[in-house]
Amino acid sequence: MATLSDLSHDETLALISLLKLMIEADKRFGLNESAVLQLVAERVGRKLFNQLTDEARRRFPDRAAIQAHAAVVARPEARTLIYSTLREMALADEEVKAGEDALLRWLLEVWQLR
Repeated sequence: MATLSDLSHDETLALISLLKLMIEADKRFGLNESAVLQLVAERVGRKLFNQLTDEARRRFPDRAAIQAHAAVVARPEARTLIYSTLREMALADEEVKAGEDALLRWLLEVWQLR
């Protein structure tokens, strides 16, 4: 089973960018979501996580740019891992909000996950 540290540069960049959208989706960033984000940073490596966060800000100025990049993630293992990480973030505050659900549903469709 793949781990976050197994993701390629572009796959990790997609994960970090999508996490940003997930956080913005419910307009709140609670302690539980923060804990998930910290866990992701630890698993990816804090230095790399920070570098890719900065790169994502520069390369993807809006939702459309993030989604365009995420849509090209090709490896099934990476898709599944990124989706499950985002789902964990959505469930962190015990209730999946509409915006979070919309992002997860979009990924299911684009990545053909089921």
